Amino acid sequence: PTGTAKIEARYASEHPAYTGVADDAVTLAKMASGTDGNVISYDASGNPVAIATGSDGQVLTSAGAGAPPAFEALPAGGGWAFVSAVTASASASITFTGMETGYDYMLNASHIKNATDNVHIKIELGVSGPTYRTSGYRSGVGSHYIAGTYNSSANITTDIRLNGTITVGNAGIERCEFALNIIDPANSGTNTTTFGLSNWFNTGDQMMVSQTYGIYTSNEAHTALKFYTSSGNITSGIFKLYRRPNA
Repeated sequence: PTGTAKIEARYASEHPAYTGVADDAVTLAKMASGTDGNVISYDASGNPVAIATGSDGQVLTSAGAGAPPAFEALPAGGGWAFVSAVTASASASITFTGMETGYDYMLNASHIKNATDNVHIKIELGVSGPTYRTSGYRSGVGSHYIAGTYNSSANITTDIRLNGTITVGNAGIERCEFALNIIDPANSGTNTTTFGLSNWFNTGDQMMVSQTYGIYTSNEAHTALKFYTSSGNITSGIFKLYRRPNA
């Protein structure tokens, strides 16, 4: 201090011009640059650390007390996980892309209404692009309804068919639902196989049920899926895609 022979050390906070960092005052611009996809966590000593960026489809998994979390693949053998959903609205078709090898997929659809009467329900598989295949299938379907009538359609080569010769109508009450399993479609070393169940309700209280089976006859990686009807647009409907690891 002035007029003395002493030297004193004081905390900066005792200086009248000192200003501390207020709560919520550190902005993103004040933070150091990092790596895209990293997540900030803390190590066993309580010091901040950056969790390395994971890969597409991985999830952040806890490593327990004393260790930071890490990105890891979904556990094998798990249940169906939701992928995405599409709501039809006067749609010519409904498509899903980005299917990956190592997974089985399931397409669930409900409240499907057609713009045109007497249609067939169809599925096509697609390769990178996507380009959808219009040949090379072997598909069969058997249908029956409450009156006991049964009919079948076999050796369909242009698509995977979800209803037989009994078609789906478009009257007020008429609608359709289905669930279709697709086995490891993106695996280039196997034939893509499908199986499922569809049902629909026609006027006259005709409750129809169909069982379907389809196969693409060549080994090919199918990364896309298209749903459409044999004529006209899809007036409405909710389509949901799920997947699960197959190993």
